[in-house]
Amino acid sequence: MAAPSHAAKRLNAELRALGWQTDRIPVESKTLDLIGLHARMTNAKATAAIAMLDSHEGIEVWVMDDVGMVVSQEHFESDARPELIAVRTVERLRAYRISVATREAPRSKRKAARVRKPEPQHSDLEAPAAPPPGHPKADILGAVELTGGLAVGWAPGGLSPTGQLRLGGSWLPFQWLAADLVVLLPIVPASTDAEKGESDVHLALAGIALRWLGGTNQSWVRPSIGAGIGALVARLRGYSKDAQFDSDRDWLACAMPFVEGGVVFRVTRHLRVVSSLMVGVGLPRIVIAYVGPDTSIGKPMLTGTLGVQLELP
Repeated sequence: MAAPSHAAKRLNAELRALGWQTDRIPVESKTLDLIGLHARMTNAKATAAIAMLDSHEGIEVWVMDDVGMVVSQEHFESDARPELIAVRTVERLRAYRISVATREAPRSKRKAARVRKPEPQHSDLEAPAAPPPGHPKADILGAVELTGGLAVGWAPGGLSPTGQLRLGGSWLPFQWLAADLVVLLPIVPASTDAEKGESDVHLALAGIALRWLGGTNQSWVRPSIGAGIGALVARLRGYSKDAQFDSDRDWLACAMPFVEGGVVFRVTRHLRVVSSLMVGVGLPRIVIAYVGPDTSIGKPMLTGTLGVQLELP
C-alpha cells in the first residue's frame, strides 16, 4: 500500500482488530498494477487486497477480491481523517465478503437466516446481500462492448478464401443476451476462375443479430450462439480470357441470414479475446456467369473470426 502513514497504520489496526492477517506491501509507482498485485496475492494466498494511492486531490482506495476483480474504488479528499478512511474501507471489504457468503450459503441456511429472531450483533447471513457501491454486479445491465478483428471467408460454390476486417458493437440488456451490430469489410478479395474469364470479388456485410451467452460476465470462458440477418454487397471486377468478350465491373447485393457460434475468453475485467464461426446464405443467390460453368455465392458462406473485445465503460 502506498498512502500517508497515518491512514495506512489505522487501516492495518482496524483489520487486525477484526482478526484478519495482513501483509503490507510498499509500492513505489503511483499507478495501480492490477495484474502485478493479483500475482502477489496469489503467491501469498491472500483473499483480498487493499491499495491506497496518492492522487493530486487526495487518496484513492481500491479493494480487490481473490480473482483480481476490483470490487470497490473510493476517493478521499486530502484533508480526510485517517480514522474515516480506515473505517469506510474496512466496512466496504466486510460488505463485499458478507454478500459473497450470502450468495454461496445453502438455500436451507438462507431460509433459516430469514426466520430467526434478530440478535444484538449482526451475523454474516443477516447482513444485506446487496453489493457495496462500486462492486461489479453479477447481473450488469446495459453493458456496451466494441469488437474488432480479422476474418477469413470462404464460399464452397466457387470462391477462393477472402480476407476481411470485422468491426462491431454489442449491447447487453441482460448478462446472457446481446444485441449485435456486425460489419465485415473486404481486405483481400476472393477470386473465381473459369475457362473464359476470371473475377475479383470484394465482399462486405452489414447486419444485426441476437446472441445468447453462457456463464456470467465474471466467467473466464463464455460460449455464445446467435442468429441474425444482414445485407451482403459484392463488388466484381471481371477479366476476359477471350478477345471476343469484354472485361467488366459490377455491383451485386442480396440479403444474408446467418447463424454464428463462438467462444469469449476474458483477459481482464474490460478486455476479452473472441473467436467465432459464421454460416450465412445469400437470398437470392448471387451468380457470376461465364461462357461455361457458373460460380455461385448463394451456397453457404463460412466466415471465421479472431479478434478482441472491449467493454465500456
